[in-house]
Amino acid sequence: MDPSAAVRGAQRSGGLLAVHAHPDDETLATGALLATWAAARRPVTVVTCTRGERGEVIGTELAHLEGDGRALAEHRSGELAAALLALGVDDQVFLDTVPGPATDGTTGPLTGDRFEDSGMAWVGTGRAGASAELPPHAFVAAHAGDAARRLARVLRSRRPDVVVTYEPDGGYGHPDHVRAHEVTVRAVELAAAEGEGGQPPHVVPVVLWAAHDESALRSAYAALAGAAVADVLTGDEARLGRPDPEGPLPSVAVPGAWIDLTVDVAPVRTRQAGGAAGPRHPGDGRARGRRRCGSRRVLRAEQRGPRAAAADGGVPVRSGVRAAGPGVVARVVGPGRHVARRRAPGSLTA
Repeated sequence: MDPSAAVRGAQRSGGLLAVHAHPDDETLATGALLATWAAARRPVTVVTCTRGERGEVIGTELAHLEGDGRALAEHRSGELAAALLALGVDDQVFLDTVPGPATDGTTGPLTGDRFEDSGMAWVGTGRAGASAELPPHAFVAAHAGDAARRLARVLRSRRPDVVVTYEPDGGYGHPDHVRAHEVTVRAVELAAAEGEGGQPPHVVPVVLWAAHDESALRSAYAALAGAAVADVLTGDEARLGRPDPEGPLPSVAVPGAWIDLTVDVAPVRTRQAGGAAGPRHPGDGRARGRRRCGSRRVLRAEQRGPRAAAADGGVPVRSGVRAAGPGVVARVVGPGRHVARRRAPGSLTA
Protein backbone atom coordinates (compact mmCIF):
# COMPACT_ATOMS: atom_id res chain seq x y z
CA MET A 1 0.00 0.00 0.00
CA ASP A 2 1.22 3.48 -0.88
CA PRO A 3 1.89 5.19 2.48
CA SER A 4 0.74 8.54 1.12
CA ALA A 5 -2.61 6.94 0.31
CA ALA A 6 -2.92 5.99 3.96
CA VAL A 7 -2.62 9.67 4.85
CA ARG A 8 -5.17 10.75 2.24
CA GLY A 9 -7.68 8.03 3.03
CA ALA A 10 -7.51 7.75 6.81
CA GLN A 11 -9.64 9.76 9.19
CA ARG A 12 -7.30 11.80 11.34
CA SER A 13 -7.52 11.20 15.08
CA GLY A 14 -6.03 14.51 16.20
CA GLY A 15 -3.99 12.40 18.62
CA LEU A 16 -0.53 12.87 20.08
CA LEU A 17 1.86 10.05 21.00
CA ALA A 18 5.00 10.71 23.06
CA VAL A 19 7.90 8.27 23.30
CA HIS A 20 10.10 8.54 26.38
CA ALA A 21 12.86 6.50 27.94
CA HIS A 22 11.97 6.61 31.65
CA PRO A 23 9.23 7.72 34.03
CA ASP A 24 9.48 11.51 34.62
CA ASP A 25 10.89 12.23 31.15
CA GLU A 26 7.36 12.73 29.83
CA THR A 27 6.82 15.60 32.30
CA LEU A 28 10.30 17.14 32.17
CA ALA A 29 10.66 17.09 28.39
CA THR A 30 7.10 17.42 27.05
CA GLY A 31 4.78 17.99 30.00
CA ALA A 32 3.29 21.25 28.69
CA LEU A 33 2.67 19.73 25.27
CA LEU A 34 0.94 16.67 26.74
CA ALA A 35 -1.18 18.81 29.05
CA THR A 36 -2.11 21.19 26.22
CA TRP A 37 -3.22 18.33 24.01
CA ALA A 38 -5.18 16.71 26.82
CA ALA A 39 -6.84 20.00 27.72
CA ALA A 40 -8.00 20.25 24.09
CA ARG A 41 -9.70 16.85 24.58
CA ARG A 42 -7.51 15.19 21.99
CA PRO A 43 -6.20 11.64 22.43
CA VAL A 44 -2.80 11.48 24.14
CA THR A 45 -0.65 8.35 24.54
CA VAL A 46 2.66 8.08 26.37
CA VAL A 47 4.95 5.17 25.51
CA THR A 48 7.61 4.56 28.16
CA CYS A 49 10.56 2.39 27.15
CA THR A 50 11.83 1.43 30.63
CA ARG A 51 10.77 1.78 34.25
CA GLY A 52 13.84 3.75 35.34
CA GLU A 53 15.48 0.99 37.35
CA ARG A 54 18.85 2.77 37.50
CA GLY A 55 17.69 6.27 38.24
CA GLU A 56 19.61 8.45 40.65
CA VAL A 57 17.86 9.27 43.93
CA ILE A 58 18.55 12.71 45.35
CA GLY A 59 17.65 13.24 48.98
CA THR A 60 17.38 11.00 52.00
CA GLU A 61 13.68 10.19 52.10
CA LEU A 62 13.85 7.67 49.27
CA ALA A 63 17.56 6.84 49.48
CA HIS A 64 16.74 3.23 50.35
CA LEU A 65 15.46 2.72 46.79
CA GLU A 66 18.75 3.49 45.06
CA GLY A 67 20.45 0.33 43.87
CA ASP A 68 17.28 -1.76 44.25
CA GLY A 69 16.17 -1.78 40.64
CA ARG A 70 12.91 -3.63 41.13
CA ALA A 71 11.78 -1.48 44.06
CA LEU A 72 12.80 1.72 42.30
CA ALA A 73 10.97 0.64 39.15
CA GLU A 74 7.80 -0.02 41.12
CA HIS A 75 8.04 3.34 42.84
CA ARG A 76 8.71 5.24 39.63
CA SER A 77 5.84 3.46 37.87
CA GLY A 78 3.57 4.82 40.57
CA GLU A 79 5.04 8.27 40.13
CA LEU A 80 4.43 8.00 36.39
CA ALA A 81 0.76 7.15 36.92
CA ALA A 82 0.34 10.11 39.28
CA ALA A 83 2.10 12.51 36.90
CA LEU A 84 -0.03 11.45 33.92
CA LEU A 85 -3.18 11.87 35.98
CA ALA A 86 -2.13 15.43 36.78
CA LEU A 87 -1.34 16.13 33.11
CA GLY A 88 -4.70 14.72 32.00
CA VAL A 89 -3.25 11.74 30.11
CA ASP A 90 -5.11 8.43 30.45
CA ASP A 91 -3.28 6.18 27.98
CA GLN A 92 0.20 4.90 28.86
CA VAL A 93 2.08 1.88 27.52
CA PHE A 94 5.36 0.30 28.60
CA LEU A 95 7.04 -0.65 25.33
CA ASP A 96 8.11 -4.11 26.50
CA THR A 97 4.47 -5.05 27.22
CA VAL A 98 3.40 -4.61 23.60
CA PRO A 99 2.57 -8.14 22.37
CA GLY A 100 4.14 -9.50 19.22
CA PRO A 101 3.06 -12.21 16.77
CA ALA A 102 4.68 -15.62 16.71
CA THR A 103 6.67 -14.49 13.69
CA ASP A 104 7.10 -11.25 11.84
CA GLY A 105 8.55 -12.66 8.66
CA THR A 106 12.06 -11.33 9.18
CA THR A 107 13.69 -12.22 12.48
CA GLY A 108 11.30 -14.72 14.00
CA PRO A 109 9.50 -14.35 17.33
CA LEU A 110 9.76 -11.13 19.24
CA THR A 111 11.56 -11.49 22.52
CA GLY A 112 9.69 -11.37 25.80
CA ASP A 113 12.54 -9.64 27.64
CA ARG A 114 11.87 -6.64 29.81
CA PHE A 115 13.48 -3.39 28.68
CA GLU A 116 15.48 -2.02 31.60
CA ASP A 117 17.05 1.35 32.28
CA SER A 118 20.56 1.18 30.79
CA GLY A 119 22.03 3.66 33.26
CA MET A 120 24.44 6.45 32.35
CA ALA A 121 27.61 8.17 33.45
CA TRP A 122 28.40 11.87 33.41
CA VAL A 123 31.18 12.47 30.90
CA GLY A 124 31.18 16.26 30.87
CA THR A 125 29.16 19.32 31.84
CA GLY A 126 25.57 18.57 30.93
CA ARG A 127 26.71 15.54 28.97
CA ALA A 128 25.97 11.88 29.70
CA GLY A 129 27.43 8.75 28.20
CA ALA A 130 27.22 5.01 28.58
CA SER A 131 27.48 3.36 31.96
CA ALA A 132 30.49 1.16 32.61
CA GLU A 133 28.17 -1.75 33.35
CA LEU A 134 24.94 -2.60 31.56
CA PRO A 135 22.13 -4.53 33.26
CA PRO A 136 21.15 -7.86 31.67
CA HIS A 137 18.15 -6.41 29.84
CA ALA A 138 19.40 -2.89 29.13
CA PHE A 139 17.28 -1.03 26.61
CA VAL A 140 20.33 -0.04 24.58
CA ALA A 141 21.33 -3.71 24.29
CA ALA A 142 17.88 -4.92 23.20
CA HIS A 143 17.31 -5.67 19.54
CA ALA A 144 16.47 -2.26 18.09
CA GLY A 145 14.37 -3.73 15.30
CA ASP A 146 12.29 -5.57 17.90
CA ALA A 147 11.69 -2.36 19.85
CA ALA A 148 10.84 -0.44 16.67
CA ARG A 149 8.33 -3.08 15.54
CA ARG A 150 6.64 -2.98 18.93
CA LEU A 151 6.33 0.79 18.73
CA ALA A 152 5.09 0.58 15.14
CA ARG A 153 2.24 -1.62 16.40
CA VAL A 154 1.28 1.08 18.89
CA LEU A 155 1.39 3.69 16.11
CA ARG A 156 -0.92 1.63 13.90
CA SER A 157 -3.27 1.04 16.81
CA ARG A 158 -3.47 4.63 18.13
CA ARG A 159 -2.97 6.28 14.71
CA PRO A 160 -1.66 9.61 16.09
CA ASP A 161 -1.36 12.75 14.02
CA VAL A 162 1.72 13.84 15.96
CA VAL A 163 4.60 11.89 17.52
CA VAL A 164 7.06 13.56 19.87
CA THR A 165 10.36 12.30 21.26
CA TYR A 166 13.90 13.55 21.96
CA GLU A 167 16.22 15.16 19.45
CA PRO A 168 18.84 12.77 17.99
CA ASP A 169 21.30 13.18 20.86
CA GLY A 170 18.67 12.49 23.48
CA GLY A 171 18.63 15.94 25.04
CA TYR A 172 21.92 15.50 26.85
CA GLY A 173 23.36 12.22 25.60
CA HIS A 174 21.63 9.67 27.86
CA PRO A 175 21.98 6.35 25.97
CA ASP A 176 18.33 5.39 26.54
CA HIS A 177 17.15 8.77 25.24
CA VAL A 178 19.27 8.38 22.12
CA ARG A 179 17.93 4.87 21.56
CA ALA A 180 14.35 6.07 22.09
CA HIS A 181 14.88 8.63 19.32
CA GLU A 182 16.33 5.99 16.99
CA VAL A 183 13.55 3.52 17.72
CA THR A 184 10.90 6.18 17.17
CA VAL A 185 12.33 7.16 13.79
CA ARG A 186 12.41 3.53 12.65
CA ALA A 187 8.93 2.79 14.03
CA VAL A 188 7.43 5.72 12.14
CA GLU A 189 8.97 4.33 8.95
CA LEU A 190 7.72 0.79 9.63
CA ALA A 191 4.20 1.91 10.50
CA ALA A 192 3.98 3.83 7.23
CA ALA A 193 5.45 1.07 5.09
CA GLU A 194 3.29 -1.88 6.10
CA GLY A 195 0.19 -3.01 7.92
CA GLU A 196 0.04 -5.87 10.39
CA GLY A 197 -2.54 -7.98 12.21
CA GLY A 198 -5.48 -6.36 10.46
CA GLN A 199 -4.16 -2.85 11.10
CA PRO A 200 -3.49 -0.86 7.91
CA PRO A 201 -0.32 1.22 7.51
CA HIS A 202 -0.27 4.56 9.27
CA VAL A 203 1.68 7.62 8.19
CA VAL A 204 2.45 10.03 11.03
CA PRO A 205 2.03 13.51 9.52
CA VAL A 206 4.17 15.36 12.08
CA VAL A 207 7.16 14.27 14.18
CA LEU A 208 8.41 16.64 16.88
CA TRP A 209 11.75 16.71 18.70
CA ALA A 210 11.81 18.29 22.16
CA ALA A 211 14.27 21.17 22.28
CA HIS A 212 15.07 24.46 24.02
CA ASP A 213 15.84 27.82 22.47
CA GLU A 214 19.48 28.20 23.51
CA SER A 215 19.16 31.90 24.33
CA ALA A 216 16.13 31.25 26.54
CA LEU A 217 17.97 28.43 28.27
CA ARG A 218 20.97 30.66 29.03
CA SER A 219 18.58 33.26 30.44
CA ALA A 220 17.05 30.60 32.67
CA TYR A 221 20.52 29.50 33.79
CA ALA A 222 21.36 33.10 34.66
CA ALA A 223 18.19 33.41 36.73
CA LEU A 224 18.99 30.19 38.59
CA ALA A 225 22.50 31.43 39.36
CA GLY A 226 21.14 34.55 41.02
CA ALA A 227 20.79 35.25 44.72
CA ALA A 228 16.99 35.20 44.58
CA VAL A 229 17.05 31.47 43.82
CA ALA A 230 19.81 30.71 46.31
CA ASP A 231 17.76 32.34 49.06
CA VAL A 232 14.82 29.95 48.61
CA LEU A 233 16.75 26.69 48.23
CA THR A 234 16.83 24.56 51.35
CA GLY A 235 18.05 21.14 52.42
CA ASP A 236 19.00 18.79 49.58
CA GLU A 237 18.07 21.44 46.99
CA ALA A 238 20.66 23.85 48.38
CA ARG A 239 23.39 21.28 47.76
CA LEU A 240 22.51 20.79 44.09
CA GLY A 241 24.88 22.33 41.60
CA ARG A 242 23.45 25.11 39.46
CA PRO A 243 24.36 25.50 35.79
CA ASP A 244 26.88 28.05 34.57
CA PRO A 245 25.09 30.63 32.37
CA GLU A 246 28.23 30.95 30.25
CA GLY A 247 29.10 27.25 30.18
CA PRO A 248 28.43 24.59 27.55
CA LEU A 249 24.83 23.75 26.73
CA PRO A 250 23.31 20.28 26.35
CA SER A 251 22.23 19.07 22.93
CA VAL A 252 18.60 19.91 23.73
CA ALA A 253 19.55 23.58 23.19
CA VAL A 254 19.30 24.78 19.58
CA PRO A 255 19.31 28.17 17.84
CA GLY A 256 15.97 29.92 18.11
CA ALA A 257 15.65 30.05 14.32
CA TRP A 258 15.50 26.26 14.28
CA ILE A 259 12.39 26.14 16.44
CA ASP A 260 9.26 25.36 14.46
CA LEU A 261 6.73 25.09 17.26
CA THR A 262 6.60 26.73 20.67
CA VAL A 263 4.18 25.59 23.37
CA ASP A 264 3.08 28.14 25.96
CA VAL A 265 3.17 26.70 29.48
CA ALA A 266 0.98 29.39 31.04
CA PRO A 267 -2.46 27.92 30.21
CA VAL A 268 -1.46 24.49 31.58
CA ARG A 269 0.96 25.57 34.29
CA THR A 270 -1.10 23.97 37.05
CA ARG A 271 -1.27 20.64 35.23
CA GLN A 272 2.43 20.60 34.47
CA ALA A 273 3.32 21.57 38.03
CA GLY A 274 1.13 18.72 39.23
CA GLY A 275 2.93 16.30 36.94
CA ALA A 276 6.32 17.48 38.17
CA ALA A 277 5.24 17.33 41.81
CA GLY A 278 4.11 13.71 41.52
CA PRO A 279 7.62 12.25 41.33
CA ARG A 280 9.36 12.67 44.67
CA HIS A 281 12.86 11.87 43.39
CA PRO A 282 14.85 13.12 40.43
CA GLY A 283 15.20 9.84 38.57
CA ASP A 284 17.81 10.12 35.86
CA GLY A 285 16.71 13.65 35.04
CA ARG A 286 15.08 15.35 38.04
CA ALA A 287 18.15 17.44 38.79
CA ARG A 288 18.02 18.61 35.18
CA GLY A 289 14.33 19.29 35.57
CA ARG A 290 14.93 21.59 38.52
CA ARG A 291 16.80 24.01 36.29
CA ARG A 292 14.33 23.98 33.42
CA CYS A 293 12.78 27.35 34.15
CA GLY A 294 10.87 29.73 31.94
CA SER A 295 7.34 30.04 30.64
CA ARG A 296 7.62 28.16 27.35
CA ARG A 297 8.49 24.75 26.01
CA VAL A 298 10.00 24.59 22.53
CA LEU A 299 9.91 21.79 20.03
CA ARG A 300 11.67 21.14 16.79
CA ALA A 301 9.37 19.71 14.15
CA GLU A 302 9.53 17.35 11.20
CA GLN A 303 6.55 16.88 8.92
CA ARG A 304 5.74 13.86 6.77
CA GLY A 305 3.15 13.33 4.07
CA PRO A 306 0.95 15.87 2.24
CA ARG A 307 0.49 19.31 3.74
CA ALA A 308 -3.24 18.62 4.02
CA ALA A 309 -2.46 16.00 6.64
CA ALA A 310 -0.98 18.49 9.10
CA ALA A 311 -2.36 17.80 12.55
CA ASP A 312 -4.77 19.99 14.48
CA GLY A 313 -4.37 18.74 18.01
CA GLY A 314 -4.99 21.93 19.93
CA VAL A 315 -1.47 23.22 19.18
CA PRO A 316 -1.19 24.66 15.65
CA VAL A 317 1.75 23.47 13.60
CA ARG A 318 3.40 26.34 11.78
CA SER A 319 2.43 26.33 8.11
CA GLY A 320 5.97 26.96 6.93
CA VAL A 321 7.29 23.54 7.90
CA ARG A 322 8.28 21.70 4.75
CA ALA A 323 6.20 18.69 3.74
CA ALA A 324 8.14 15.61 2.65
CA GLY A 325 7.01 12.38 1.07
CA PRO A 326 7.15 8.98 2.76
CA GLY A 327 10.69 7.89 3.53
CA VAL A 328 11.99 11.45 3.42
CA VAL A 329 12.56 13.61 6.47
CA ALA A 330 12.28 17.40 6.36
CA ARG A 331 14.96 18.61 8.74
CA VAL A 332 15.89 22.10 9.82
CA VAL A 333 19.61 22.44 9.16
CA GLY A 334 20.16 26.13 9.71
CA PRO A 335 18.42 29.46 10.16
CA GLY A 336 15.54 29.75 7.74
CA ARG A 337 16.57 26.75 5.67
CA HIS A 338 15.12 23.25 5.39
CA VAL A 339 16.43 20.25 3.54
CA ALA A 340 14.78 16.95 2.65
CA ARG A 341 17.14 14.02 3.09
CA ARG A 342 16.60 10.30 3.04
CA ARG A 343 17.34 8.78 6.39
CA ALA A 344 19.41 5.61 6.41
CA PRO A 345 18.11 3.04 8.91
CA GLY A 346 21.64 2.46 10.19
CA SER A 347 21.76 -0.28 12.79
CA LEU A 348 18.00 -0.32 13.29
CA THR A 349 17.29 -3.35 11.14
CA ALA A 350 13.71 -4.26 10.39
